[in-house]
Amino acid sequence: MFELENEIGRWKQSVVGEGVVSSEEASELESHLRESVASLGEKGLTTEEAFMVGASRLGHPLALQKEYAKNNLSERWRQRVFWMLAGYLGLKVTGGVVSVIGTTTGAVMA
Repeated sequence: MFELENEIGRWKQSVVGEGVVSSEEASELESHLRESVASLGEKGLTTEEAFMVGASRLGHPLALQKEYAKNNLSERWRQRVFWMLAGYLGLKVTGGVVSVIGTTTGAVMA
């Protein structure tokens, strides 16, 4: 038996769980999905058919992710800057560790 609330919950969890959109964005998409299901139900589709068509109209999770990424450039740049800084700091720490090991090894050998 098809249960709309369970299916919507699973759909929303898959979209958020896969990192496609934030939970706030998923809530907005959920409201669009619910509106679509209601509208399609009024046109004679079963609840299950309306859900499948509505979810399909919203798009595949990867397509949704690309669309939200286009609209959220600042978040992408923030993530890029974070990883660039993390890489830079990682290199500095690694260089420092190598330097300390080299100095310690040199002192022990002398």
